[in-house]
Amino acid sequence: MAIPYGILGSASQWHLGANDNTIGGWLVVCSYVVLGYLCWREFIRQLSSTGTSGRVLSALFWFVLSVGVTALGINKQLDLQTLIMAAGRRVALTEGVIRYRRLLEGGFFGIILIASVFSAAILWKLGRHASEHGRRVLVGTGLLLGFLIFRAAKIEHVGATITNVPHRLLIVAELAASAFLSLAVWWNSRESRG
Repeated sequence: MAIPYGILGSASQWHLGANDNTIGGWLVVCSYVVLGYLCWREFIRQLSSTGTSGRVLSALFWFVLSVGVTALGINKQLDLQTLIMAAGRRVALTEGVIRYRRLLEGGFFGIILIASVFSAAILWKLGRHASEHGRRVLVGTGLLLGFLIFRAAKIEHVGATITNVPHRLLIVAELAASAFLSLAVWWNSRESRG
């Protein structure tokens, strides 16, 4: 189902359906399903356990991570950022601020970068007190966060060389980051149960 021209601009910009209908795209979706399941399971286990002392990766951490990877899995095929960018472009056109487009895009990327640096600082602080398996979860989370920063820079055209990265390489990087995080969450879960 394509969005009509009058709402967002060109009808070819976004459509409801699989937007990365490749084997690699679906492998990434599957990895997010597995990762989401593992994270939600760990979150529920954290909520149901009685002893919380000494835990660095709290239920709040697992909740935020679970929501994040679930959103990434849903967005992998829907490409909601394309819909949001098209809607923003349409609003900028109607409000007459389209001439400031590069400034707005740069500001949006700056917000993402600041939020990512803040998140990395939190991960670093948690990592100083986490177990070995907990550190793997934090490293995997950092890798996925790094991929997202890179992907946002590619979308926002920050740096000319970033936009030339082949799609297959992006799929491999996203699959590697999500697979590593899945293994780290699984190892952490086994350690905390044992």
